[in-house]
Amino acid sequence: MFTGKFPRSLNIFVIFAPPPPGFFGDPYGRRGCRRECETHSDCSRDRACSAEYKCVDPCRDKAYGVCGENARCDVKNHNAICTCFDEYTGNPFERCYLRECFEM
Repeated sequence: MFTGKFPRSLNIFVIFAPPPPGFFGDPYGRRGCRRECETHSDCSRDRACSAEYKCVDPCRDKAYGVCGENARCDVKNHNAICTCFDEYTGNPFERCYLRECFEM
């Protein structure tokens, strides 16, 4: 019969589990567990939200396509912007060629 008091020998254990893989935060906190990002705006402007819900550099992430040969990649507002280096011309997403090679 329960008297309203717990016996002194009763030990209560609370198990704190880490967030599941791909999530962070406190599972018992007010905001709970969450992914690193759901949309690009969850990341800084020089990062983009990947399909794996992680903030990544779009210039280095294959899913966003990296720039072609002899091209530079700059990130603006979560997007990879490819441009040919100075003195080069062509499609910066595929390959840029030295301008003098095209002059006749």
